[in-house]
Amino acid sequence: MNSAAPTPLDEATIIRVLQASKAEEAAGRMPESDQLLANAAQRAPNHPAVLNELGVRMLARGAADQAQLLFSRAVTANPNQPAIWANLASSLKALGRRIEEFDAIERALALEPRHLSALLQKGEYLERAGDPRNAAQAYQAALDSLPPGAGVPPHLKAAFDIARAKIDLDRASLSEALEKSLGAIRERHGGQAQPRVDACLDTLMGRRRVFHSQPTWMYFPGLPAIDFFDRAMFPWLEALEARSPEIRSELMRVLVADREGLQPYIDFPAGLPIDQFKELNRSRKWSAYFLWNQSVPNAGHIARCPVTARTLEEVVPRCRVEGRAPTAFFSVLDPNTRRHH
Repeated sequence: MNSAAPTPLDEATIIRVLQASKAEEAAGRMPESDQLLANAAQRAPNHPAVLNELGVRMLARGAADQAQLLFSRAVTANPNQPAIWANLASSLKALGRRIEEFDAIERALALEPRHLSALLQKGEYLERAGDPRNAAQAYQAALDSLPPGAGVPPHLKAAFDIARAKIDLDRASLSEALEKSLGAIRERHGGQAQPRVDACLDTLMGRRRVFHSQPTWMYFPGLPAIDFFDRAMFPWLEALEARSPEIRSELMRVLVADREGLQPYIDFPAGLPIDQFKELNRSRKWSAYFLWNQSVPNAGHIARCPVTARTLEEVVPRCRVEGRAPTAFFSVLDPNTRRHH
């Protein structure tokens, strides 16, 4: 008498069984994990997620030939999953099938150009192929694909450490090659500093960030994007700095005797979409002690800080626009406070 065929699993159950299998594996209970996976394979033998997980197990156990067959079946069942193509590439690499390996990597990236594993695989492939420059570009693309503020996934940390090292090595090599070509040009100009050229090269080498004006109120186009202005542009700066000890003393007295005069610097009305400053809105973590606020003088504060006020009046050129300028204040950030998020 023939035994009844196992009841097929629905999609939700398959996912739950695979998750349970991975949880058992993470807990170190491999027999239980393998049993769950075998049960899923028996009841859903052609499901791409099951085939993929079986392939991962085979690859981890050194059976690259079996893993490759399983991954190939998985991508046939579902050719739109970049992770399965990346896994197939890993098995093909283990088998030394380089052309097919690269094709699988490219298939993964065609589906998801920011797929971290595939980008790291591409970098490592190009490095093995003797193309460190393009390998570094692939590694950099992997680093750039991490969302802002996101950490590196633990299982990719070692690969990311290697990627950073390879990027640094390539940049050092490129910098040396460029300086050889530029050396003669610098000599012809008497060795004078070429700040714009140097800034360009620093940006190319990742030694310098590019900052663009992003005002919260009004953007005025066409202004030079200068990170740090040359002191020579401010002939009054030395006179201001000469009075800085007295200005500091006035501030310290304010912090002791007139803390009530400090007010939240960020003070948007309720209902505005202010995600950038949400944590600081109406908070004393970032306070201001205004001497002038949008052209309006604060007589009490000016009386407490006569040297600061006189210096601003006599030394520092200021714009005067009714209802707008000048604005002058002491800015006070509490420890560990960040202005932007």
